[in-house]
Amino acid sequence: KAENARIVAERSRTQSQLASVLVELKTVSQQEENLRQGIRQLEDERNRAVAQRDADIAERDQVISSLASRRQELEVQREDLEVAIRELDKAYKYYQNQLEILERGKLALFRGQVLASGVVRILTPSAARKAIDQLLREANRSALQLTQPGTNSGNQQIIQITRAEVEQLVNQIQDGRDYVLRVLSAGNYVLGKRSVEVVASATPNDVVFKSGNVLATISIDPSTMSREQIRERVDLLLTASEFRGRSVGILAEGVQVGKGSSYLAIGRFVDQLIQYNQSVDLQALASEDIYTAGPLKLQLVATQSGQIVFRAG
Repeated sequence: KAENARIVAERSRTQSQLASVLVELKTVSQQEENLRQGIRQLEDERNRAVAQRDADIAERDQVISSLASRRQELEVQREDLEVAIRELDKAYKYYQNQLEILERGKLALFRGQVLASGVVRILTPSAARKAIDQLLREANRSALQLTQPGTNSGNQQIIQITRAEVEQLVNQIQDGRDYVLRVLSAGNYVLGKRSVEVVASATPNDVVFKSGNVLATISIDPSTMSREQIRERVDLLLTASEFRGRSVGILAEGVQVGKGSSYLAIGRFVDQLIQYNQSVDLQALASEDIYTAGPLKLQLVATQSGQIVFRAG
């Protein structure tokens, strides 16, 4: 009996210990779960923090890239502006020089002004030098008349050109082609100037535009415009044609419309536009083959749906 009582007592203590262990196990398990949940939250927060960090880094990289790109743009602008400033400085100095020239005396010759010109075709070597010498004599007379008007010194040598430039021209024009020879003032000169530096050029006198080539086109609606506005549009067409001619090397200035007075021909064309009173396209055509020497001879035509309705020149 005593042994049985001992076993019962031992079993009771063991059950009590088991219950205590189970309670502690539940507590520990709950703590473990809480800790694991805390770890998961920390990991989530860490992942979010890493993602935010990566996003912040990417955003900053993009900002840095944009700033670098903008810096490069500003560098290019800076260089362009520095070039523009240098060009403006040159222009300012040039015009200051012109003002000084004008203050010292009346300007007689402008830089680039043509003193003599002509079209030549050299078939024998000796003719080249004769042609250039004749052109230089004409240029000398022009320079003398402009800088010293009324002078009787017909044999006075006033223009200056290097021998090397003359020899270069002589060699250039000996190939049997047509050339436009020109002698131009190398600078600005006032009345009374005793010497004038010149430059000479030889340009092949090639066909630049064939007869009928279109040089410029614009649209116009005379029904909504005054006569003055119509004339301005026609003048714009002529200006565009002259610019086109200069861009391809035509040397003569201005344009010619028709075989007589350009002014009258243009006026009649404007009258036709007013009378027609409908929207048309205006074209400036080469009225004949046009060479480098010029002049720029034009025919003005008004077209509608590709058909010519009237013309001038």
